[in-house]
Amino acid sequence: MLEILLVFIMDNNSPAVSDRIFTSYEECADFVNGLVGEVVQEDYTFDFLSSDGQKFTGVCVDKRDYQ
Repeated sequence: MLEILLVFIMDNNSPAVSDRIFTSYEECADFVNGLVGEVVQEDYTFDFLSSDGQKFTGVCVDKRDYQ
Protein backbone atom coordinates (compact mmCIF):
# COMPACT_ATOMS: atom_id res chain seq x y z
CA MET A 1 0.00 0.00 0.00
CA LEU A 2 1.20 3.49 -0.82
CA GLU A 3 1.95 5.95 1.95
CA ILE A 4 1.85 9.47 0.54
CA LEU A 5 3.08 12.42 2.56
CA LEU A 6 2.09 16.04 2.19
CA VAL A 7 5.33 18.02 2.46
CA PHE A 8 5.16 21.81 2.43
CA ILE A 9 7.17 24.94 3.11
CA MET A 10 5.53 28.06 4.45
CA ASP A 11 7.24 31.42 3.79
CA ASN A 12 10.64 29.84 3.02
CA ASN A 13 10.88 28.13 6.43
CA SER A 14 12.00 24.55 6.95
CA PRO A 15 9.93 21.81 5.29
CA ALA A 16 7.05 20.42 7.32
CA VAL A 17 5.20 17.13 6.90
CA SER A 18 1.51 16.82 7.63
CA ASP A 19 0.42 14.38 10.33
CA ARG A 20 -1.96 12.72 7.92
CA ILE A 21 -0.71 9.92 5.65
CA PHE A 22 -2.63 9.48 2.40
CA THR A 23 -3.21 6.22 0.51
CA SER A 24 -2.85 7.76 -2.97
CA TYR A 25 -1.48 10.83 -4.71
CA GLU A 26 -5.03 11.73 -5.71
CA GLU A 27 -6.24 11.64 -2.11
CA CYS A 28 -3.41 14.01 -1.11
CA ALA A 29 -4.16 16.35 -4.04
CA ASP A 30 -7.89 16.33 -3.26
CA PHE A 31 -7.12 17.26 0.36
CA VAL A 32 -4.99 20.26 -0.65
CA ASN A 33 -7.38 21.35 -3.39
CA GLY A 34 -10.30 21.04 -0.98
CA LEU A 35 -8.63 23.42 1.45
CA VAL A 36 -7.43 26.15 -0.91
CA GLY A 37 -8.84 25.57 -4.39
CA GLU A 38 -7.38 23.95 -7.47
CA VAL A 39 -3.65 24.49 -6.85
CA VAL A 40 -2.11 21.01 -7.23
CA GLN A 41 -0.37 20.46 -10.58
CA GLU A 42 -0.19 17.21 -12.59
CA ASP A 43 3.15 16.33 -10.92
CA TYR A 44 1.49 16.75 -7.48
CA THR A 45 3.35 19.95 -6.62
CA PHE A 46 1.67 23.16 -5.54
CA ASP A 47 2.50 26.80 -4.95
CA PHE A 48 0.06 29.44 -3.71
CA LEU A 49 -0.41 32.49 -1.50
CA SER A 50 -2.85 32.23 1.39
CA SER A 51 -5.44 34.94 2.02
CA ASP A 52 -3.11 36.53 4.59
CA GLY A 53 -0.19 36.62 2.14
CA GLN A 54 1.82 33.61 3.31
CA LYS A 55 3.51 31.66 0.51
CA PHE A 56 3.04 27.88 0.48
CA THR A 57 5.06 25.50 -1.69
CA GLY A 58 4.71 21.75 -1.45
CA VAL A 59 4.36 18.31 -2.91
CA CYS A 60 2.54 15.03 -2.39
CA VAL A 61 5.35 12.47 -2.25
CA ASP A 62 5.75 8.75 -1.62
CA LYS A 63 7.08 8.22 1.92
CA ARG A 64 9.86 5.97 0.56
CA ASP A 65 11.07 8.73 -1.75
CA TYR A 66 11.04 11.40 0.95
CA GLN A 67 13.17 9.63 3.54
